[in-house]
Amino acid sequence: DQNIKPMPEVSERPLKPVLTMLGNIELKDPEYLIDGIVEKQSLIGLIGPSGSGKTFVALDMALSIATGSAYHGLPTKRGLVVMSAGEGHLGIPRRAEAWCKHHSHDLKVVDMAITNKAVDLFSEQSLEQFCSEVEQLSKSRGNPALIIIDTVARHMGGRDENSAKEMGELIRTVDKLKDEYGCSIKLVHHTGHSDQNRARGSTAFKGALDSEMLI
Repeated sequence: DQNIKPMPEVSERPLKPVLTMLGNIELKDPEYLIDGIVEKQSLIGLIGPSGSGKTFVALDMALSIATGSAYHGLPTKRGLVVMSAGEGHLGIPRRAEAWCKHHSHDLKVVDMAITNKAVDLFSEQSLEQFCSEVEQLSKSRGNPALIIIDTVARHMGGRDENSAKEMGELIRTVDKLKDEYGCSIKLVHHTGHSDQNRARGSTAFKGALDSEMLI
């Protein structure tokens, strides 16, 4: 019968409440993964021109959190770090090994995992596989404290980073990850071609951030 409408899809997970009265919200001081720099459950942009060392800085922060080591004298909160790497898949483990040797850590017990390719954040299948593997890790190591997306361009699946609509879709996806795991998300992104003091592409990127670091 053409008049019969299909049943709506039922979400497997119960929806979380979205409204809270202001007077019922418990006000707390900010909590940090790296004291004063990387706040818990926040969306962070780490931007810089090509060759500025963005991945190097992101990895230094990541390994400090993944080992609970001080980050250049600043206290950290140890937790699992997941890095979706769009490039440098051979170089990142070597850098991590060198970092561990310098700081006297065993690479085999570091709470950090990296992908072998960029996760297409616009592909439902790619995203489901990524989340499934994160959840498997979480069973033994707890939810990730930080997820790093390096770089934004590599994770857009060929879409236009100058489009506010498409950049907005990417932001909505990483916001869902942040909410799902209660973690911080760090988006590594290039600066503009003509303006080296702002992120490349749509201003929807900067507008969504809780904090921004310029390398």
